[in-house]
Amino acid sequence: MPTFRDLSGVRVICLVLSQLRGIDRLIKDTFQLVSEEYQLDPTLGNEGGYPSVHYVVRLPMAYEWPRCNDIRDLVCEIQVRTVFMDAWTNVCHALSCKQPTDVPRALRRDFDALSGLFYIADTHFEMLFKAATNSRDQIDRDVREKNPFLDRELDVDSLTALLRVLYPGRWTRDCDADVDDLLQELSWAGYRTVGELKAVLDAGRDDFLEYERLYPPQTETLQFNSCGVVRMILQALDDNYVEVRRRRGLAVTSIRPMFEAIRAARQTKGQ
Repeated sequence: MPTFRDLSGVRVICLVLSQLRGIDRLIKDTFQLVSEEYQLDPTLGNEGGYPSVHYVVRLPMAYEWPRCNDIRDLVCEIQVRTVFMDAWTNVCHALSCKQPTDVPRALRRDFDALSGLFYIADTHFEMLFKAATNSRDQIDRDVREKNPFLDRELDVDSLTALLRVLYPGRWTRDCDADVDDLLQELSWAGYRTVGELKAVLDAGRDDFLEYERLYPPQTETLQFNSCGVVRMILQALDDNYVEVRRRRGLAVTSIRPMFEAIRAARQTKGQ
C-alpha cells in the first residue's frame, strides 16, 4: 500500500515576491517544519522549472488543543506562490509540462521566453507595489508634518490619507470599498485638490459633530464612518455635490436647515 507524504494541502497565493518572506516566517513560527522545497531562482523558469515554495509541516508539541493528539503525527503540505507564479504553474499544468524534457523541442524557445515574461512581470509588479506603498507613506508623512500637501491632486491615496488624519478611528472596511465611489463623486462636483476638499470639511466640522450628537446614525458605534462624514458635510454645504448625487439617483439628505439651526444656536449661545 503506498505511503502518502501528505493527506492535506493548502495553497497560499500572495501578491508580490517580498511577501513570501513574511509568510515563510509565519509558517515556521506556527508549525513544526518537516521539509522545505525552495525553488525561486529565476533561472529555474528558463529550464521549465516549477517556481514556488513548498513546505511540509505538522503540529508542534506545544499545541494542546482538544483532539490535537489524534492528528499530531499527520503532515500537511503548504504551497506558497505569488499570483504570477500561480499563473505560470497553471500554464505548465495545462500543457502537461513540469520538466524541461516535457516541452517539445520545437516549442522550447517560446516556452522559455514565456517563462521569462512571467518572471519579469513578477519583479516589475514588485517594483510597482513598492512604489505605490512608498507614495502612500510619503503622503502620510506630508499630512502629519504639514508639508505642502493641500495642493496635491485628489486621488485614492491622498483622499484616504486626508480622511484618516481628519477623522481618526472612523475609517472602516466599508470605506475601503467606498473610497473609489466617493472620489468619483468629488471629481464630478469639481474638487481637484486636497486643499479644496479640506476647506469645506473644516468649515462644516463643528456643525456636523453637533448634528451627529443629536441625530446619530443607527450603527453599532453611533457614528458616521469617514466617507459618511464627507458626504454629510458636503450635502449641507455644497449645492454642486448635492446635484451630483441627484443625477446619480442617490439619496440626498436634507440637512442644510439643521446645520444652519445648529450654527445659529451656537452663535446665540456664544453671545
